[in-house]
Amino acid sequence: MPKKRPVSEYQEGTRRKARIIEVATRLFALNGYRDASLASVAEGAGLTQPGLLHHFPSKAELLLAVLRDRERRDKSLVAEAIRTHPDDVARLLEALVTHNAAARDDTWLHTVISAEATSPNHPAHDFFKARYVRVRSALRRSIAKQSSAAEPSDEQVTALATIAIAVMDGLQVQWLLDPSIDMVANFRVFGTMLGQAIAAPDNVTTTG
Repeated sequence: MPKKRPVSEYQEGTRRKARIIEVATRLFALNGYRDASLASVAEGAGLTQPGLLHHFPSKAELLLAVLRDRERRDKSLVAEAIRTHPDDVARLLEALVTHNAAARDDTWLHTVISAEATSPNHPAHDFFKARYVRVRSALRRSIAKQSSAAEPSDEQVTALATIAIAVMDGLQVQWLLDPSIDMVANFRVFGTMLGQAIAAPDNVTTTG
């Protein structure tokens, strides 16, 4: 049987991985995947490039580790928002937007890498495609639950979920380009309209 690593060695490895992910998050956000080099990440983390590759064997694997780390942190945030606003989708989403406005590096990372990942050849393409499916599905369930209609139209609920995500992402782009834009205040205006649409889904028209 292979020898177990000493606890101190394991803890040091965990700390190094966390530091690498922290530095990579910032550099991927600032430069995108293609222009952020492993050498720059290693330097920022105080490691040699071979030392970095010991923890993350490739740049693509490092990117996915960064994205999974953000997703892990997002899950606890979303869970807290659901507990705080269990029956108010607009307020729930506003809480997430408020958090994103205070977490510029994470918001920048999502915006830059998700745009790059529209290319099928990008290493994060499947990650973001699956992520949007999950987010839409979860939001659809919340909207359907809040709807005043006994059996809200699946098409209408899907449209509201898709549009809400588009507004959040679009506001993030505008805010990153021009920080004077109040992302939270602007989303609050949309949240009022979203709440009205959820309350009166029959007034929402969709076309095939």
